[in-house]
Amino acid sequence: MQACGEASTGSTESFVDLASTCIQVRMNRRDALRAIGSVPIALAGSSLLETGCGKHKGAAERSDRALPEHPEQALFPKRPVANQPSNFSPSAVRLLEEVRERAAHYFIERSDPGTGLAFDRAPADGASDAEQYSVASIAATGFGLSALSIAARNGYVPAARCEERMMTSLRFLANRAEHERGFFAHYLDGRSGARKKESEFSSIDTALLVAGAVHAGESLNSQEGTALVKTIVERIDWPWMLNANAVPSGKEAMLSMGWLPGSGFLQARWSSYSECMLMYLLAIASPTHPLPAGIWNAIERNTYDYGGIRFISSFGALFIHQYPHVWLDLRGLKDAYADYYQNSVAAVRAHKTYCLMQHGRFQWVDERVWGFSACDTERREYMAWAAPPIIGEWDGTLSPHAAGGSLTLLPEECIVALVAMREHHPKSFGRYGFVDAFNPGANDSRGWFDNDVVGIDLGLTMLMAENQQTGAVYRSVEGHPGLRRAMDAVQLKRYV
Repeated sequence: MQACGEASTGSTESFVDLASTCIQVRMNRRDALRAIGSVPIALAGSSLLETGCGKHKGAAERSDRALPEHPEQALFPKRPVANQPSNFSPSAVRLLEEVRERAAHYFIERSDPGTGLAFDRAPADGASDAEQYSVASIAATGFGLSALSIAARNGYVPAARCEERMMTSLRFLANRAEHERGFFAHYLDGRSGARKKESEFSSIDTALLVAGAVHAGESLNSQEGTALVKTIVERIDWPWMLNANAVPSGKEAMLSMGWLPGSGFLQARWSSYSECMLMYLLAIASPTHPLPAGIWNAIERNTYDYGGIRFISSFGALFIHQYPHVWLDLRGLKDAYADYYQNSVAAVRAHKTYCLMQHGRFQWVDERVWGFSACDTERREYMAWAAPPIIGEWDGTLSPHAAGGSLTLLPEECIVALVAMREHHPKSFGRYGFVDAFNPGANDSRGWFDNDVVGIDLGLTMLMAENQQTGAVYRSVEGHPGLRRAMDAVQLKRYV
């Protein structure tokens, strides 16, 4: 099986060694990306639920228990389900409705009312406001802006409340939040907006914020909202983040992963296929400080083969194949290199295949319950493992957002996984939806279920569920003139 994880061209030994080291020393995602990025790569219905191992059939336990009451209100009044896809059962559609509604309340309850910044994580039961949960994430704030747009549209939260919180966030980001040439810090104090954890002013996290802001701007019927988004977008100095003077002569300057006060640009570059595809399109689309469209061709696109499934990828968790499809509808589009939608479909299918091949090690993983990504573990560590290509020694911990974030890519397989997780592992589902991770085989098979949810992972699942069910995120963003020009400039053309 070793050959399945090898790149089709070049040598990857040193890169794989470094990637594995990042896992073994238990870096968080930001530090792992910083280290790994510094090394260039040379290189459907109820019948489906009847399959799988007997362990799940014997352990089935439905969770219809009532939610705990919240001080402000009882949550989630029942509403009729609309626009049901013909190949999803009513119960599956209700689960996706509940997933979106619970995540919407996370971005209301777990964002600061004075700044609108979304907290990085929160207790899954919604019980604590401890200081450890006061750190905000600029990427989670981007997901939150989109989530609140969806919440207003679907009535999960009163529209006026959603719009007020979105405007609070946009005003703070445009007028008060610390930034460097338009780039925001990865982590901030949710209440003051001050930079936290000595984090970098991040290129990719700023891009995720911009994507959510663009969605919010298109959703809000507000001249002020449009102007605020314009301010946020137009002041980002993308060419500055290239740090082109530090690049050896003859080499293409690619975006740095970030800038640190006192030490300058991170050496790690966004040079390989990943979620950076979304960021480069946003940078090319900039009306004031654009990157040239030719930089799109400089992104390394290494091809991998796993059991006969071929796809472009790099050494990164499953989200690298999910994030570009959260805000951009790439179905039916291709450039000179790939159909990126079908490429992500192949990558998720390869990931599921890898998971199924681990059934001998982890009996709780089967056709119905599968999927892992960067997530928490029972040791209270954040692990950025991946497969394929393989990074780290996966211990059987499951990440619901692996399937949830792939709903527009493999909808039938992913809804089966989410339904099975909810039914057979009820502790995996709480106030805000699925916990960040769980491991049914931990603690002598008593299982471990994360006490936390993570904002970007809830947001990923919520937005992909909305796209799968209604396509509303895609419709809101696809008319943005800058993004359309950028996609034309890199020759992303419709072929079907």
